[in-house]
Amino acid sequence: MRVARVVVASLALAGCGKKHEPAAEGSSSAAPATSAAGSATPIAAPRPARDPNAPHISIAVTAATGTTAYSGWPLLVVADLRHPAAPITIRDWPSALALTVSDAAGKPVSWPWHLATRATGALELAPDEAGEVGWWLAPDDTAHLPAGTYRIRVALGGAHSETRIVKLQAPPATLDDATAAGAALRLAALHALQGDLATARADVNALLAKQPDHWQALAVLGDLAQAAGKPAEARDAYDRAIAAYPATTEPPRALIAKRRAIR
Repeated sequence: MRVARVVVASLALAGCGKKHEPAAEGSSSAAPATSAAGSATPIAAPRPARDPNAPHISIAVTAATGTTAYSGWPLLVVADLRHPAAPITIRDWPSALALTVSDAAGKPVSWPWHLATRATGALELAPDEAGEVGWWLAPDDTAHLPAGTYRIRVALGGAHSETRIVKLQAPPATLDDATAAGAALRLAALHALQGDLATARADVNALLAKQPDHWQALAVLGDLAQAAGKPAEARDAYDRAIAAYPATTEPPRALIAKRRAIR
């Protein structure tokens, strides 16, 4: 499932619910493979000691910016499950995973999450695979949630992910270019998570019509083209994103790797 990780990173929740890639010990999806979606990098609460034989669960939360989520904006969560003793079979997938939210006082609260992963039944994981599950809240959902600080976590039996802290508040009265771009990319992320790549692409193109050199939007456009099986368009978008990348001491290695992978 990788487009929502695009935007939470790459698009395949509609598929089998698992991906092939080398497992990284202690890896975390808090910062998606491409920050093209402006994905959040929330502060994690202290992580308890991890049982080396228990499943490893990490989560990515895409809010508005950093730890801040805005009412009336989408909120996305993607969980990544690995197991050091794979191959294993997890029954009742993905309902075996529990997404929980608690308020600042630690009291559980109920949010109207929508499950993005369509594959159901048993999930078999090989050593080089990870199971992924996504959830989303639409703008209408978050618009009715009380403002406050919340903790989000995903659990499987006695194993659980790191805790992500999200502060939900009203959006700014006026949006500057950066905030407006974030809003557009989060809508694209939502539509990608829902499997609607055409609408996600339209969201990104609408942003690029106003900000043609927005490198993150161009990177997302490349991810969407790649997910749609259009490598030439993806390569062109990555080239444009690399050209628009801000001059820093660090080159855009992730984008360069994506472009090279297409070739």
